[in-house]
Amino acid sequence: MNKYQAKKTQQGDYALFINEMQSICPYVPAIPMQGNMGQVQLHRLPCTDLCPHATISSNHWNITCSGSLVKHTLTEDEPQEQKPKSNLIVV
Repeated sequence: MNKYQAKKTQQGDYALFINEMQSICPYVPAIPMQGNMGQVQLHRLPCTDLCPHATISSNHWNITCSGSLVKHTLTEDEPQEQKPKSNLIVV
């Protein structure tokens, strides 16, 4: 079973994450960018709430990209265990 999450990005919008990996919009073409050593890299855009086909309601991510409504149930982030603070001993 897939795990869907809406996480806030650096730009302030929310992106859809599927199994801890950022989703990619299949309808927006990739943007070619110059990478290291002059090679071409393709940059894919994520599925975000800025898209007119995506909405977030209570605990669902709703998309209508294909012409029909698809609802993904969002899961909550599991609280991370507190790691014990390390003690630095200076002698």
